[in-house]
Amino acid sequence: MPFNSFSFFIFLIVILFCANLLHRYGSIQKFVLLVSCYYFYGQWGWPYCALIFTTTTVDFIVARKIFRGYRPRFMLASSFVVQLGILFTFKYFNFFVNTTNELWRFWGCSGHINPLPILLPIGISFYTFKSLSYVVDVYRGDIEPRRSFLDYALYVSFFAHLAAGPIARAKNFFEQLQARTKPSFFDVQQAMGFILFGLVKKMAIADKLATMANPVFDSPATMDPYATLIGVYAFTFQIYFDFSGYSDIAIGVSKLFGINLPKNFDSPYLSTSFQEFWRRWHISLSTWLRDYLYIGIGGSRAGKWQTAWNTMVTMLLGGLWHGASWNFVLWGGLHGSYIIIERWLKSLWPAFWNSRSHASLLIRFLVTFNVVAFTWIFFRSPSLDNTIQILHNLAGALRLDPGQSPTAIIPYVFLFLALLYLHWFSNRLNWQERLKSLPGPTIVAAYSVALILLVIFHADISAPFIYFKF
Repeated sequence: MPFNSFSFFIFLIVILFCANLLHRYGSIQKFVLLVSCYYFYGQWGWPYCALIFTTTTVDFIVARKIFRGYRPRFMLASSFVVQLGILFTFKYFNFFVNTTNELWRFWGCSGHINPLPILLPIGISFYTFKSLSYVVDVYRGDIEPRRSFLDYALYVSFFAHLAAGPIARAKNFFEQLQARTKPSFFDVQQAMGFILFGLVKKMAIADKLATMANPVFDSPATMDPYATLIGVYAFTFQIYFDFSGYSDIAIGVSKLFGINLPKNFDSPYLSTSFQEFWRRWHISLSTWLRDYLYIGIGGSRAGKWQTAWNTMVTMLLGGLWHGASWNFVLWGGLHGSYIIIERWLKSLWPAFWNSRSHASLLIRFLVTFNVVAFTWIFFRSPSLDNTIQILHNLAGALRLDPGQSPTAIIPYVFLFLALLYLHWFSNRLNWQERLKSLPGPTIVAAYSVALILLVIFHADISAPFIYFKF
């Protein structure tokens, strides 16, 4: 039941009606919402509801044990073993098996392990990270565990951010759940804006870009160098509009229930450094990795070499979190390398990196944007063979191979510049904050224009949200 489907909005209307009808009956309302969340998740596979229930039950009990002082370290380790064990089995076991089989073949061994016939549950990485962060927060003494299993189960399975985030922190979620504040008229108005503009991002922009990007990554051997170049930049914008569109819809839907989810994107392609990019891209995951992994293994407290090591470990695991593939490991490793090299360059030329001159900002922006675009190749490509073929195609574009005219890409250059301008303009406009001061007719007109754009420019075939597979 994806967010851009008719069935989802029927589901949303029914649940909103029930939630408002039962607003005075807190526990009953929460129970109905919880059943609705499991129904929502069950649409992708009812057996996987048992997984999310197991995750919820184990960490609810573990957190209570830790708070009562019963062998806290052992209980924390138990939570990690169970949750990461489930995640490994369903997401990484077959990757491990296939890698082992390849190594055996490389060394001339006859051994072979059969992969398990399992499918990846939707959102397993997201709800596993949410649950683990809750247990760690209780262990650190940052929050007290919930007494109500119903509250905690609703936090783990809340349908608005279950499939692909943003990754909500337990403390903020429970505070809002406890307040049980009904959304104001402005909240509803803002929520409708988030949902509508999120749908425009996904259906009118990202899905259109997918038609240019998919053939390049799925069948690179049939593509010429300049078609490949266009496809790489098309995916660069596709993944932003796809994922930020999903995040906007999730934020808007949550607001209708009185829950404010964290901002997940802050115009990342305007970044002038790789560190800045990761402060603006998938913010809820970036801060999760910083707070629960990077700082946990030492952060930047132990000298530059240890800091570089901690950075690389964090980015490699962040890449692997996205998927069971060596391409994701390479993607994370490249970003880790960029950040390490960038820190070194900053120490050599601090005047350039700290300069706010237009020339300095432009150079840093162009380098950051284009290198990030290049690195998306490893993220999107389904295999290392496809990655190598795409890199070979791009080399042909750089060589200006005979018979290939670079003038063919000029219309696409203007398209991508327009998308970059839209990226900048949406950040500059900051409509979420200005909404209170805008007159009603202006808001209606803006929403009407967005709806018209959605109707006119929506793609004939809607692609699944990219981050649903993580």
